[in-house]
Amino acid sequence: MMGVSLKYGSVYGGVMVALFVLSYLIIGMGPETFDVEEKIGYGIMILTSSVVIMGIRAFRERGNGGRLSFGQGLKVGGGISAVGGLCFAVYNFILVTWIYPDFYPEYMVYYAEKIRSSGRGAEVIAAELEKLQATPEWMGSPLGQSAVMFVTVFAIGFVVAVIGSLALRRRGA
Repeated sequence: MMGVSLKYGSVYGGVMVALFVLSYLIIGMGPETFDVEEKIGYGIMILTSSVVIMGIRAFRERGNGGRLSFGQGLKVGGGISAVGGLCFAVYNFILVTWIYPDFYPEYMVYYAEKIRSSGRGAEVIAAELEKLQATPEWMGSPLGQSAVMFVTVFAIGFVVAVIGSLALRRRGA
């Protein structure tokens, strides 16, 4: 179980990081591309999470004699998601520490402007800006940003693991 989680989790994280780097090389990085980067980023995370299902299936077929319980699938899929999330968190830490250290302050300015120009009522905009100002300080640190990215990737992978475990479970060989 651990070997499958490490192998497929590394593929999950590695492919995700490679696609993020490729997207930055194509569209660039900065406030002018934040909107597109966000859409592409979530698309990449969802697309690469299919590796979780591949890993669960590989465990069932090669490592468990054709059988798979929901719990086994969830353990394997959760492990794959955790390793993939860790890979992405390390990449994110490197990105926001050395490659693009101004990301968080620039993103906060971009997001505040997005709220202001949303066309919603003045009260709603004020409440949203107040909530943005109340963002915990730790989230602006490289470690905080990386933790958020770990949780994001893990959560997406875990949802896929639940679905995959239900779809792929099989009792006898």
